[in-house]
Amino acid sequence: MSEQREIVKASWLQHVVHKKGGTLHRKAKILYEEGKWVVLCVHSGRIPLLEWYFSEEYAHGHRPSKVIDLLDSSFVRVIMSDPSRRSFMIGFVDCSRDAIELSALTM
Repeated sequence: MSEQREIVKASWLQHVVHKKGGTLHRKAKILYEEGKWVVLCVHSGRIPLLEWYFSEEYAHGHRPSKVIDLLDSSFVRVIMSDPSRRSFMIGFVDCSRDAIELSALTM
């Protein structure tokens, strides 16, 4: 990736995945992916992205293991149901895109 990018914020986060199970999909299982260094950056002054790296050092080489664009994001909401979770959710205008839930490893 050779385009210019501005790093807005970076931190250790876990991607929270809600797996639905059971015959009626009533029971949701919450899975926490391994903590990764997540960078919120803006490419070419206009494209907001979340980029996942195995560690801080990998971010300098700019070869993310996962990238999600935030072009049509609609909201960012703090999840306050459990104070120990330190989670927030990013939702999108397009209903076919699942919201992204992230949990901070530290305060």
